[in-house]
Amino acid sequence: MSALRVNALWKAQEHDKSRKASRRARNWGLLSLAIGIVAVIVVVFWSSINYLNL
Repeated sequence: MSALRVNALWKAQEHDKSRKASRRARNWGLLSLAIGIVAVIVVVFWSSINYLNL
C-alpha cells in the first residue's frame, strides 16, 4: 500500500511523507524477498532429505 502512495504524496508536495512511504515499501519488499529465499532453501533442503531417504 505504501508503494502506491509515493507518487501521489510527492506530487502533493508531501516530500517527507513520500520518503517515509518509499522506505516502508522498500523494507516490505526486502522482507518479502528474504522470506521467499528462505522458503526456497527450506523446500530444496527438505526435498533433498526426502530424496536421500528413499
